[in-house]
Amino acid sequence: MAPTRPRSHRIADTAVVRLHDAFVSAGWTVEDLDKDYGEDLLVRIFKDDQATPYTFYVQAKSTSNIARYIRRDGASISYPFNPQHLEHWNDFWEPVVLTVWDSQADVTYWETVQAPERPPDIARKRPIFFIPLSNLLNDEGIRLIASRTVRRHRRFEMKQRGAQVLVDRLREALGMEIDYNPQLGILYVTKPDGSAEFTAFGKMAERIEQMTRDSGISAEELLERSIDHFEHVFKIFDEGKELIEKDKTGNEIARWNNVGDFLRHLDRWQELDEAP
Repeated sequence: MAPTRPRSHRIADTAVVRLHDAFVSAGWTVEDLDKDYGEDLLVRIFKDDQATPYTFYVQAKSTSNIARYIRRDGASISYPFNPQHLEHWNDFWEPVVLTVWDSQADVTYWETVQAPERPPDIARKRPIFFIPLSNLLNDEGIRLIASRTVRRHRRFEMKQRGAQVLVDRLREALGMEIDYNPQLGILYVTKPDGSAEFTAFGKMAERIEQMTRDSGISAEELLERSIDHFEHVFKIFDEGKELIEKDKTGNEIARWNNVGDFLRHLDRWQELDEAP
């Protein structure tokens, strides 16, 4: 005879089953995550029976006494959580949905962790996360989760579009040429008098700071040398010659015969440098 699991485990299992059924009924796919890193399910959204690139994680909680978590205003649940999980989830590309299943009423409440309607209270000795009682896992809730998932997946795209609009307006207003590359972390401004200013941010700023420390050369001089170097490289390709990289002992490391292959090499180098 198989051992009987504790009642709390059975309630938690049922909470996951309820979630699974709700998302599958919406036409989505649900993957159970065996290892407990804080997420119980990975859900992929489908539209008109076609897979979309949008996914989200779910952490399932449950209780047989929802009244103990309902706040005095009667508008939300205050549920205790591990702040380390919240810090971990904020780095996720995908949204994480925290759900609480009321086993007595057979009702599931939910909230997106990275963009909740009310910020969590992390100042308490036992931090709490707020879940609106209006966030029910029903048809409307399913649609809201889908909308928030798409919004989070597109957040960088929308920020980049907004930044591009701002750059275009500044070009018109200031009469300057502005080159902005958020992926590389570069802002390059050419003034009407022909002078230019270069600003690095993010990973690029960190890399330049490290290079200035290692070389003892200022960031401005590093930029000038880099520009001269690239001009030399492009001249080599324009003349139909090959670019050869050698190590300190003179042994050949790599060879490129066109600018496309060389730029692809730089892209791959940057990707490897940024890999976790």
